[in-house]
Amino acid sequence: MSSNCTILIIDDEPFLRSTLGMILQRVGYSCEEAGDFAEALRKASMRKYRLIFLDLQLPDGSGIDFLPELRKLQPQIPVVVLTANGSLEKAIGALRNGAYDYLLKPIDPGQIITHVDDILWQYPEIAADTAGAGTAGADTAAEAGLKTLEP
Repeated sequence: MSSNCTILIIDDEPFLRSTLGMILQRVGYSCEEAGDFAEALRKASMRKYRLIFLDLQLPDGSGIDFLPELRKLQPQIPVVVLTANGSLEKAIGALRNGAYDYLLKPIDPGQIITHVDDILWQYPEIAADTAGAGTAGADTAAEAGLKTLEP
């Protein structure tokens, strides 16, 4: 596991946060969690992350509205928006506000692992110190004992 490859998971659902974190940790990534945007801002102001997952609906507002502020703190870090209530309008809004990608819940563990690996591969300046992270811990989501996450 690379301590230099920490992923921040911002979601108001504790089960989703911890399960997504577990999925990523089982394949070698380090994760931190935030249950609302205020907590996420505190964390993002104290350290640099390699990737950020951001839920659209948080207790203290909309993830889309928070994206520009988050991008100011972590301008080079890809942000992947997660939502259970997706629409084309929300997806476009997220991308226009700086999101790297937009994924719908429920999320498939294999898809998430592949997606994270692909994102970090596309950002070599971010992924350069992550050798050994990613799918090194398990060849597939099934081997890691993981199932689809429901919102």
